Amino acid sequence: MSGPNSPYTEAFLAGVRAAEVDGRLPAPSGEQLGTIFPFEADRLRVVEIDEPAPEPERGGTEPADCSSCRRPDSDYDWTNEHWRLEEITSKQRLGVHTFMLTPRRHVDIDGVDADLAAEQGQLLVLVERAIRAGIDAVGRVHIYRWGDGGVHLHWWFIARPVGMLQLRGSGMGTWLDVLPPLPAEVIRADTARVVAALAAPSPGD
Repeated sequence: MSGPNSPYTEAFLAGVRAAEVDGRLPAPSGEQLGTIFPFEADRLRVVEIDEPAPEPERGGTEPADCSSCRRPDSDYDWTNEHWRLEEITSKQRLGVHTFMLTPRRHVDIDGVDADLAAEQGQLLVLVERAIRAGIDAVGRVHIYRWGDGGVHLHWWFIARPVGMLQLRGSGMGTWLDVLPPLPAEVIRADTARVVAALAAPSPGD
């Protein structure tokens, strides 16, 4: 990994500094934000962009220190030989249905071999399909891989309720910090149906 003084970082920071006004980037206009951002444009203030710094250590570098590796299958809603899926809506008190898929093997995405990658590709499709089949009125399932926290690979599946157009696209991650949590009984019932849909044979099997 290149250091904080790499050409990419320098080019990024040079563009930021050239665009700053009084030491800050100008806030985006309402037209730039569109209709999916959960805050009013005229009340935004962009934080100051810091100078590059050394990358911090990510959590769980070794399997013995990895919270994902240490957890038993009983913590998860669905498992197979190589993967485990859990509903994290209730654990993180999120306002929309959210699931996380992780491999049993302690790898990040750059450590996924060809066989695991093939199964991963299939599961991304099957989990997305199971969420839409198991939860009533899902407009879209967003699939994310945010990799700045734990080392152990984890894929996010976030179900947007049908008709909630403000939750479309890249703003979904920000909405997760704003929306009130779903009722526990809704989470339990919908999660059970997702698991049942995932366990059902796929068309053509």
